[in-house]
Amino acid sequence: MATVTSWLNPFDVLIILALLAGVALGFVRGLVRMALSLLVLYLAAVAAMTLYTPLGNWLRYVARLPVSISQGLSFLFILALVSAAINFVLRRTYKDTELPGVRQVDQLGGMIIGFFLSVVWIGFSILIIAFFLGASLGREAGFQQVMITYFRHSSLIPIFYRVLPVTLATLRPWMPKGLPPEIFTFRL
Repeated sequence: MATVTSWLNPFDVLIILALLAGVALGFVRGLVRMALSLLVLYLAAVAAMTLYTPLGNWLRYVARLPVSISQGLSFLFILALVSAAINFVLRRTYKDTELPGVRQVDQLGGMIIGFFLSVVWIGFSILIIAFFLGASLGREAGFQQVMITYFRHSSLIPIFYRVLPVTLATLRPWMPKGLPPEIFTFRL
C-alpha cells in the first residue's frame, strides 16, 4: 500500500482527471470546435496577460488582498471570462461544426486537440496556483504549507513546467515589452 500513496498526490489526481476530461470533451465536441477553443484560449491568454495587472491593482485596493492573490485572481478571471464569452459567441454563430462524412476523424482529432487544450489549461492553472501559494496568508499558513508540500512533491507538475515554455513562447509577441509577466515566471 505504501507504493500507491507514494505517487498518489491530490494535484496529480486532479491533473489526471482534467486530462481525461479534456480528451472526453474533445471526443464529444469534435475537431473543429476544439480547434476553435484552442484559438479562443490563445486570445483569452493574450487579453489576460495584458490586463491582469490593472485589474489586480484595483482588486487589491478594493478587497485588501496581497498582490500575488489579487493579480492571480484577476488573471484567472479575465482568462475565464474572455474564453467563456468568445466560446459563447462562437457556439451561437457556428452551431454545426461537425466534419461531414468523417465522424471518426472528427472525434479522434477532437480528442487530440482536447488533450493539448487541457494541457494548456492545466499549465496556466499550475502557474496561477504557484503564484497563489507564494503569497503569505497569515492565519492559513498551515494549510498553505500542506498545499506547498503537495505541490512540490507532485510527479506531474514538473512535466508541465517543461512543456510551458513552448506554450509561452507563442505568446511572447504580445507580452508587454517582450518580457513575460511575473505570473508566467513564478515557480515554487
